[in-house]
Formats: sequence, C-alpha cells, structure tokens
Amino acid sequence: MIPSSVSPPPDDRAFLGHPRGLGYIAFTEAWERFSLLNSIGFSNVFPVGLALYSKSAPKAVAGTIMGVYYLHLFAGNNLVGWLGGLLEKMPGTQFWLLHVGLVGGSAAVMFLASRLPVFRVAALAPPKSNLE
Repeated sequence: MIPSSVSPPPDDRAFLGHPRGLGYIAFTEAWERFSLLNSIGFSNVFPVGLALYSKSAPKAVAGTIMGVYYLHLFAGNNLVGWLGGLLEKMPGTQFWLLHVGLVGGSAAVMFLASRLPVFRVAALAPPKSNLE
C-alpha cells in the first residue's frame, strides 16, 4: 500500500477540473503532433526550395547556388540555436524584444536592398514567355 503522504489528494483537479496527469498527457500528445507536422513540412519545403534554386540558377553556377542554399540553412539553424540558448539567460521581455529587433532589422535591410538599382531593373524587365 502507498503511504498517503506520497499519493496526491483525491480532490486534485488542477487541469480544467481534471486530474493533473491528464494535462501532462494532453500537452505531450499535442507536442508530438506538432513535431510530426513540423517535420513533414520541412521535409516538403527543403527539396522544393533546392529544386527551385537549382532550376533558376545558370548552369555554370548551379552547384554553387545549391551550396549557398544549404549554407543559409546551416546559418539559420545556428542562429536559432544561439537565440534559443539565450532564453534561460535573459528575462522574457528582453528575449522577445531581441526577436522583434532582429525582425525589424531584417525588414529594414530588405527594404533598402529593394531600392538598389539592380533589383529595380529586374522588376521592370518584361516577363519571359513559355511559348517560345
């Protein structure tokens, strides 16, 4: 028999009126489903992105473009790991404000890059016809 000091009290209803263990089970199940859907999404996006970059790249530099594609994935994953490591070292407000600053800075860089003459000329070029 288990001593009463070890077992939870009979009226322990901490998860929406249900036993506490049900909350842990529900969270674990939801996390497993999210992880599965996330993995399926990435396994579909990565090959499509690689095919897009390799198809649109000139033949002379197609291998280099595919290498740059994988390099950007490597750099992005390292940045995410570094940012995730800061979660325990920073207060929550500063942690999320850092994310806001990174997104805002990236948006500013992309906006300024879109104003470069190289991108403006490419946007004005007539579209190629697939009928040729």
